[in-house]
Amino acid sequence: MNVFRPVPGYETHIYDGGKEALFLLFVSFLLAFAFARLYTRQARIRGWGSASIGGVHLHHAVPGLVVALAAGLLAFTPWGTGSPPREVLAIAFGAGAALVLDEWALIFHLEDVYWSNEGRSSVDAVIIGTVLAGILLHTASPFGIDESEYQQSRTLVFALLAVHYLYALVCFFKGKPVVGAVGLLVPFVGLFGAIRLAKPDSPWSRWRYAKRPRKLERARHRYESGWQGRLERKVADVIGGAPSAEPSRNAERMSP
Repeated sequence: MNVFRPVPGYETHIYDGGKEALFLLFVSFLLAFAFARLYTRQARIRGWGSASIGGVHLHHAVPGLVVALAAGLLAFTPWGTGSPPREVLAIAFGAGAALVLDEWALIFHLEDVYWSNEGRSSVDAVIIGTVLAGILLHTASPFGIDESEYQQSRTLVFALLAVHYLYALVCFFKGKPVVGAVGLLVPFVGLFGAIRLAKPDSPWSRWRYAKRPRKLERARHRYESGWQGRLERKVADVIGGAPSAEPSRNAERMSP
């Protein structure tokens, strides 16, 4: 399709590189999330109603799931192998995935926590999805190194990547999924997150801090009342909106 060919570098790095479908998926993912959050925040402020079927509230994760599954299924058929159908399916999948991840917290908790503190995990899920798509779009690839001529460089790159991914894995166990995801793309971010204290409710905290109460107390202070915890909550509020003082639990107050 070469949709953005007037944009400098697009044809060379995206279209000729065979990444246009992934790029369009990435763009539709971001736009769908932005529109979904914009609508839900306005609906929250203005008291707009929300869609329902037979009196049952229709969360936007439902049509998102249907669209993403349909696009994924069609991508495995002959209709989804050519262009432009492949790019159209990528756009549909990206939009559907954004609607699903925007309500990730509801799916995980199996209750309406969209505007509660637990709902912040939806923002984390979207950020992680954005970073992972960005990694796939990244042009640098260690697999492009000539094995016969640059075997030593290739081995070094793989070793560095392995350490890099290990730091990211530690971040995930320490309850820092966004830092871990960003660390997969940006050097040393994962290392910084891995050597810092784990969040008090993380698996790492349960394994390592159970018999170290002073360290657990430091972690609680840092992420509950310290500047780092306040900064994380502020960023999440800017992206997804501040949580309600009292979480919504009934159908009349469910998020759109």
